[in-house]
Amino acid sequence: ANTDLEAVDTATDETLGTNTTDSTGTAAFTLTAADNRTLTLREPTTGGSGSVGGGGGGGDPTPTTVQTRQTNTGTEASIQRVTLEEPTVTFDTPGTASGDISVRQVSAIFEKATNTENTMTVTARSSPPSGIPAPSNAESVLGYVDITIEGSLAESVSEGRFTVDVSGTGVDPADVTAQRYDGSQWQDVETNPVDETAVEVISPDGYSVFAIDASESGEPEQVTATQTPIETETPVETTTPAGTATSTVSVDSSTPTPEPTATPAPTPTPGAGGPGFGVVVAVLALVATLATLRRR
Repeated sequence: ANTDLEAVDTATDETLGTNTTDSTGTAAFTLTAADNRTLTLREPTTGGSGSVGGGGGGGDPTPTTVQTRQTNTGTEASIQRVTLEEPTVTFDTPGTASGDISVRQVSAIFEKATNTENTMTVTARSSPPSGIPAPSNAESVLGYVDITIEGSLAESVSEGRFTVDVSGTGVDPADVTAQRYDGSQWQDVETNPVDETAVEVISPDGYSVFAIDASESGEPEQVTATQTPIETETPVETTTPAGTATSTVSVDSSTPTPEPTATPAPTPTPGAGGPGFGVVVAVLALVATLATLRRR
């Protein structure tokens, strides 16, 4: 396989020229030096924080260069040359955040090759871009992610992925869902937790505007206490057969039972056989005797 090499000025780290070696390591490289500078040959490296993945044997080992830079609203990635042997482009997106969510990384698989520059822009938002309505469950949306591609690869994404950190929301990544705006409506897309703080969003239809929302609220559940009245014993009326007394008994466990009150014994009424009866009889007999004597 061929290998690209650069001629670098060791003193200034300036690239002076490039050449290609064949599989035997032989190279035809001619430089004319105007002074006594030292030159070094090395393989080119990719720029920014991007990388290239994918399968396919043979071909250039690093056919794609990704250079990223932070903007006031997110991350901008410049993608150079994509081949079908190495169709996956991945880059980190530090500082791309809005509110309590942030985008960690973006990964795209392209279905066509290109030798022209393409620009991917990743933005985190607190609301949808102008002209795009909010989804019906807007009250549960944690934030929005807007990913666009300018260039020949704009309509050639066979699968788009990005990772969102939701640790600031207090929501479990397992409870996070996502929707993609397809130009006319919001549609659900797949999400997978990647760790305890982040979730990966997977879109087979490429990039657009995404709503990141919580299927369950991270706020503590409000509990309303309900006071249950204490049951009291209902008086029970007992009816007995005729000729017996009817009574109503009510038992209150909280009221002490009064002590029984002693009933005083009745005062006896003098009768015929009492001790004063004999005296009365004697007096009456005496009166009767005196009356008889006077008649005589």
